[in-house]
Amino acid sequence: MANIGDAVGRHVHPDVRAEPIDAAVHRHFLTSRVLLSLGSLALAPLCLVGAAPAAWEAAALAWLVVPFGAALLVSRTGNLRAGEALSLLVWLGLGATLTLGAGSAFGLALLLMVPVEAAAASSAAVGAVAIVAAALLALGAALLSRFGQAGAAPGLSALGVAALLAALAYGGALATAAARTAQRRRAEERGARLRHSDLADAIDDVVLQFDRSGAAAAVGGAASVGGASQRLFCLPPQALLGRGFFERLHVADRPVFLKLVADTVSEGRGGTATMRLRTGRTLPSRRGDFDEPVFAVVDLSLRRRDVDAVDGAGARPVALGLLRDVSARAEQERLAAAAQDTQDRTHAGRDIFLANVSHELRTPLNAIIGFAEMLSNEALVPADPAKRRDYAAIIHESGLHLLAVVNGILDASKIESGAFDIRPEAFGLDELVAHCCDMVGLKADQTGVRLDQSVTPGALALVGDKRACKQIILNLLSNALKFTPAGGRVAIEARPEGNSVLIAVSDTGVGIAARDLPRLGDPFFQARANYDRPNDGTGLGLSVVRGLVGLHGGSIAIESAPGQGTRVSVRLPSDCRRAAPNAAGVTKIETISSYSSGTGHDGVPSGGRMQKFA
Repeated sequence: MANIGDAVGRHVHPDVRAEPIDAAVHRHFLTSRVLLSLGSLALAPLCLVGAAPAAWEAAALAWLVVPFGAALLVSRTGNLRAGEALSLLVWLGLGATLTLGAGSAFGLALLLMVPVEAAAASSAAVGAVAIVAAALLALGAALLSRFGQAGAAPGLSALGVAALLAALAYGGALATAAARTAQRRRAEERGARLRHSDLADAIDDVVLQFDRSGAAAAVGGAASVGGASQRLFCLPPQALLGRGFFERLHVADRPVFLKLVADTVSEGRGGTATMRLRTGRTLPSRRGDFDEPVFAVVDLSLRRRDVDAVDGAGARPVALGLLRDVSARAEQERLAAAAQDTQDRTHAGRDIFLANVSHELRTPLNAIIGFAEMLSNEALVPADPAKRRDYAAIIHESGLHLLAVVNGILDASKIESGAFDIRPEAFGLDELVAHCCDMVGLKADQTGVRLDQSVTPGALALVGDKRACKQIILNLLSNALKFTPAGGRVAIEARPEGNSVLIAVSDTGVGIAARDLPRLGDPFFQARANYDRPNDGTGLGLSVVRGLVGLHGGSIAIESAPGQGTRVSVRLPSDCRRAAPNAAGVTKIETISSYSSGTGHDGVPSGGRMQKFA
């Protein structure tokens, strides 16, 4: 019987499957009518034994098959009232067939099934009409028998008819009361579901209950989840019911969910877990060839609850859950963490800045103060004029160094605050590169580093801020010379590339470790920075270059490996007036950390892993 009930239950109309009580009523109706019709068909072969069946026998068998049609009608349309009316008609027709066709009083006794059937009907009006029809049929059969009409049940006494009518009246009263009670109960349950739905909409959360396997069901019917699930996750209510909720969880969060449900149902401990739920929203991928799903961050809080089984098998434990969308909170926490990380990096940068600036300022200031004191003290001033000129030259060079440090700090501050304005003008990049190489040529000769140029004369017309471009080239050349030991090589290359110009500075110096690549371009950061570092510098050079390139709408790429040199490639638009400038803080630096031993034409390793850092 259980197997038959499950098989028939799969044919319940889809409109009522989401409502547990209505689905159970429909399932019981379908099961009882199908079993009645199958039993009648099983008895059909008995009619073939002996003589041919009479017309009334065939009609009675036909009436017993009609309940299958009622079940089919309810399964296809979901109209339970029409199916119940057809079932009541079966008993009326069967009673009339046996009474009038066979002349048997048993047919009138079957009319007592009408109030029994009406008691289980969902509509009191349909049951009342059927009971009145049964009473009229009994009264008509009695009158026909009284006047000796052929085919009517013989021997019906007035007392028997009165008793039958009384039984029908009493049964009708009971059936009407039972139907009205059932209607009132269903109305109260419907009202409770509506109140639950309104409450769920008011709290803007989704309420679900889960069985031991993790299958979800709506506490107040599918309507109670409809508005919230559509509003929060762009999902119809059916998408979260059954195994839908589990299948929409992120794969990494499913074990957490199953353990939470098992602990809640089995041990009653309950709890809350934060998980990721795939919503009905999508976003185009970066490549644009498919849509990426959007996951919402949700909090699922579970508590144990004992509910009565619909099939009357007793109470069973379930996990009652409240599903809340916390994507906004998760985003705020992410932003707060990012802000804290930025703040920590700023504090670290400030400490490095103080250490670097104190180092950069102390040395030239000591030289300026010391040699100025010697020149101003007649007892200490050297008698040799050449010595005095050397002391004055040292004071001059120290002052220029201090001025360069201060200018670098001011430029970095202006770029970061957005106060650095570029003034576009047309100029030849080949002449600017040659001029910059002449300016750093003396330092290259002093440090024993070879400086090479590869520029096409007269072919590089550029519209941009000439002073800013000069600063870009000088900073790149100065950095390359600073970190390249004696006997090494620094090369600068400039060539057109479509609507842009490539400026590349490469060296055979110490290179940059992979751990330092993400921080390149940060103000006051210097790779392998420490207080006793062998290379001077504030770490502002590349930060200024990055800002100036961003103001021109260009890009930077850095390729490096420890001990294998560095190559910095800057691409600037041929006319910066037509390019959209980037804010200095969001200009991307492409970095390539090379691990192979092979090197390119400029001595810098080729191949590796590329990343982008803001």
